Amino acid sequence: MLLENIHVEENPSMTTEVDQEGQDISVAHSKVSLVLHPDDDDSSYNCEALHSALTVPLSALIVVSVAYPPGRPEITGYNEGETIRMGDTLTLVCRSRGGNPLAKLIWYKNNERIDFSYSTTDNRESVNSHTFNVTASDNNAIYRCEASSNMTNTPLIASVKLTVQCKLFEAKNSFSQKGG
Repeated sequence: MLLENIHVEENPSMTTEVDQEGQDISVAHSKVSLVLHPDDDDSSYNCEALHSALTVPLSALIVVSVAYPPGRPEITGYNEGETIRMGDTLTLVCRSRGGNPLAKLIWYKNNERIDFSYSTTDNRESVNSHTFNVTASDNNAIYRCEASSNMTNTPLIASVKLTVQCKLFEAKNSFSQKGG
């Protein structure tokens, strides 16, 4: 029998086993093969055994947990190439959707880890929001978000390079001339 992603062996095998009281019992073995996809995570499968000696069917339920890598991170809150001003407050949001387990999200500024306080949502996504006051050191700084889990060999990466308009300070020089 082939039903979408489930294959059930047509002819169950029969064996004789000894139960706890030493009695011979006949046991039927059936094999089910599943081809699982991320959408199958948290799906339940029920196996029922019917026999004329039973008043109710015997059943066993399993819930499947499908492990798969998280989605690539996406950064919102700044579009590369736009200009922000020194002194502005900026919030960069890194989001990774899906994955089992969900991704851990870490922010880096110029390769220095600055924020690893991510949270997860009921919509199966991880989120890390990093809010800061823009300084001159943020001009041409690269903010990178890394998403990782035990299902990724290397972190998945998204990054943005900031363009900051720095304030100009007027320097006043006073010259004195001595007459002579």
